[in-house]
Amino acid sequence: MNFHHYNSQPYFRQKVDAHFSQHIRKQKGFSWSGDRRLWFALGKTLFVLSPLLLLLNLWLVSHCAGFDYRLQVEGKIRQRLISQQVNLKVKKQQVSSPERVRLVAAERLALHVPEKEQVKHF
Repeated sequence: MNFHHYNSQPYFRQKVDAHFSQHIRKQKGFSWSGDRRLWFALGKTLFVLSPLLLLLNLWLVSHCAGFDYRLQVEGKIRQRLISQQVNLKVKKQQVSSPERVRLVAAERLALHVPEKEQVKHF
């Protein structure tokens, strides 16, 4: 077997070009003291945008409060409708019970259960 067939040397990245790194060092970085015109422009921008953002925030808060109020109202209506539904189901069961049907049939239609001698089987 030939162990030296494949190159097993580690791979190292090439160094960055010296000209490129010198160019990066020469560039002026960001400083907090900065340019006075830049800070003045930033101040003006914040001065204009702050009231607009405040108005947007107030508008969103008022809409959220309105949605919350409507949600509470709808929840109360839903609870009332659920209780009405339960009451109507109970009333339906009472009205459609066999005893109630016989009572109504006897009162309104004059229908009665026949006696044994009234029924004739052929």
